[in-house]
Amino acid sequence: MLVSVIIPNYNHEIFLAQRIESVLQQTYRNFELIILDDASTDNSGEIIEKYRGHDEVTHIVYNAKNSGSTFRQWQKGIALAAGKYIWLAESDDIAEPGFLEACMEKMETDPSLVLVYTNSKIIDERGEVLHKDLSFWYEDISAERWANDFINEGRAEIREALSLKNTIPNASAVVFKKNFFTEALGFRFCGDWIFWIKLLEGGNLAFISEPLNQFRTHVNTTRYSENSVEKSRRFLKERAIILNYLERKNLIERRSFRLKRAQIIYDWKHLFTITDIIKKDFYIPFKSAAVFGEFIFFKAANGCKRVASLFSKTF
Repeated sequence: MLVSVIIPNYNHEIFLAQRIESVLQQTYRNFELIILDDASTDNSGEIIEKYRGHDEVTHIVYNAKNSGSTFRQWQKGIALAAGKYIWLAESDDIAEPGFLEACMEKMETDPSLVLVYTNSKIIDERGEVLHKDLSFWYEDISAERWANDFINEGRAEIREALSLKNTIPNASAVVFKKNFFTEALGFRFCGDWIFWIKLLEGGNLAFISEPLNQFRTHVNTTRYSENSVEKSRRFLKERAIILNYLERKNLIERRSFRLKRAQIIYDWKHLFTITDIIKKDFYIPFKSAAVFGEFIFFKAANGCKRVASLFSKTF
C-alpha cells in the first residue's frame, strides 16, 4: 500500500463509525488503515472490533493507559505505518470520498511536495455545517489566497502564512510524506503547528481549495476544553517556543517577529506571577535581562498599586 491512514481515537464512540466508514469509502484504494485507541472509557472498543479482520485494517492497538497526548498517538501510528504517505484521520472528523484521490493526484505528480492539504467545512457534533470552508480563518492574512488551489515552496509558506498563525488547523485535511515525520512531543495545543513548520523545511506544499474534509467542532475537543489559567499559560509557552524556533531558523519576517514577541511578553506579564520565576520554563520568552527586568518592574508596580488601593480604602 502507498498510504497509511491512522485513526487515533479517544472517547469518540458517537463519531467513530462514521469516521471509519468515510475512510473505507475512499475512491483511492491503495491504503492501509491503522486504528489506535488511547484507553477510551466509552464504547469505542465495541465499534472498533467490528472492523477487525477487514481487508484494509492492518493494525488495531489499544492503550492500557491514556497517553495524555494526541502527538504520542501520531508517533505510535507512524511507527506502525507501511505506507510512503501518511493521513492522520482524526476520529471525530469526516472525509469526502474523493479526499485521498485528490491529495494523491497532487503528491504523485510533483515529487517536490512533502505535504498536501485541502480546504475544510466546519461541522458541529450533529454534522450540521457551521462554515462552508475556512475562509473566515484566513481572512486576516488574505481574503483571496486560499480561494484557489496553489503550490508554494515550503520555507516561503512558513514565512508568508505559518509564521503568522496555524494555517493548517486540522490534521485530518493533510496527507504528508512519512520520511519527513518529526516529533512534536511536549506540546499540548500547538504540536500540529510546529509539526507542519518542521515538515515544510524539507519540501513544498500544495493546497486544494475544495473542502474535501469536514472538521468537527464540539465541547469535547481540546480547543473547547474548560479554560483555566494553567491551560492559558501552557498555550502561551508553546506559542513562545514556536516563535523562538522561527526566529532561530530565519523563518519569520523581523517585523512580524517583533510584534508577536511583544504580544507574548505582554500576555506573559499578565499570566505569570513572581513565584513562577523558580520554574525552569518560565524564561522561554525572555532573551535579555532588560525584558526580565521589565517583568519584575511590571509586577512590582502592580503590587504597589494594590497596596495603595487598600491603603486608600482603609483611610
